[in-house]
Amino acid sequence: MPLALNIVATFIFFYLLGAIQTAVIVGRVAKGLDIRSYGSGNAGGTNVFRILGWKHGVFVTLVDVLKGALAASIAPSLIFIIVPFDIQYVQLAAGLAATIGHIWPVFLNFKGGKGVGAAAGTILAVFPVAAVICMLIFISTVYLTRYISLASLLSSLSFPLVLYFVSLWYNQQIPDSLVISSLVFPALITLTHRENIYRLMNGSERKFGDELQNENIA
Repeated sequence: MPLALNIVATFIFFYLLGAIQTAVIVGRVAKGLDIRSYGSGNAGGTNVFRILGWKHGVFVTLVDVLKGALAASIAPSLIFIIVPFDIQYVQLAAGLAATIGHIWPVFLNFKGGKGVGAAAGTILAVFPVAAVICMLIFISTVYLTRYISLASLLSSLSFPLVLYFVSLWYNQQIPDSLVISSLVFPALITLTHRENIYRLMNGSERKFGDELQNENIA
């Protein structure tokens, strides 16, 4: 297969992988409902927590993370050449394709989730130290504020700084691929959370515990 066609086919595959909406599938199988018609209308783990409870929410979140991690992990082996540049470009591009597929899935009229899980999985596969630190920032923010959206924004926006300080700690130069991804992924997450940002600013964003209490479906 020609190189260009091989690359395009690979990234289409990972886009389609990301476009498989676990939240929608779980909602239909577990309760016979479209999760996008309830709560925030988002096809992601947080809304599944809100509507279907923590067991389904954990499952959906883990699968979303796995999509990004799987894309980044196996992409180099699916491009049947030795790429003439940083292999992390291939990994991050594949993870980005899966994240875009999750956000704008062709199977569901391009209405999907917000991409946090898939993006986190991608970074976890490529740079696990930075990913773990960002996850700790996420968990700490949720614990202190109970705002999932704020935690998602802060953990993603902190990625460039975390990357910088980790590289200083290990006295390593940051690869260009990671520098680019540290800007692209946070920008994408910020884009998908623009309505949440507005609600956070005007004080109407709902907190995590309140959502579980008020909207859980029996």
